[in-house]
Amino acid sequence: MATTAAVPRESIGSKTRRGGTGSFPNFSRNLAEMCTKQDVVFYEPPPTIKKTFMLAYITAGLQMIFWGNVAQYAFTHYTDNPIFSATQPPPPPLPLPGTEGVESTDLPLAPLRKRIIISAGLVGTGFVIAFGICAVPWRTGKFLL
Repeated sequence: MATTAAVPRESIGSKTRRGGTGSFPNFSRNLAEMCTKQDVVFYEPPPTIKKTFMLAYITAGLQMIFWGNVAQYAFTHYTDNPIFSATQPPPPPLPLPGTEGVESTDLPLAPLRKRIIISAGLVGTGFVIAFGICAVPWRTGKFLL
C-alpha cells in the first residue's frame, strides 16, 4: 500500500492564500522598485526576427501581385453571357470584311461596370490579406520599413 505524506494544516490555511505570505509576498513592491532603478525588459526578440519580418513583407508583396494579376485577368476576360455555357459552345462570330479565313474566339465581355466591381473586389481582397500579413511586424513598432 502506497503511503502519502501528511500535509501540515498551516500550509493549507487562509494565511497563505489571503495573507500575502505565500511564494510571491512582495512581488508588486519588488517590481516597482526594480522599475524605478532600471529599465525592465519583459521580452526581447531574437536576432533573426528582422529576417522573419522581411519575409512577411515579401509575402505581402507577392499576395498583392497575385491578386492584382487575378483582377487584371478578370477585367480583361470576364464574360457574362448566359447563352454560353460549358455544354454549349459559342456561335461563330460574324466575319468582318477582310478577315476571311482568320479564326476568332472573341466572346462578348461583361459590362464595364461589372468588370470594374469584380476587379476592385479582388484587389481589395489582396489589400486585406497583405495588411493582415504586415500587421504582425507593425505591432512591434520597431520593425517598420
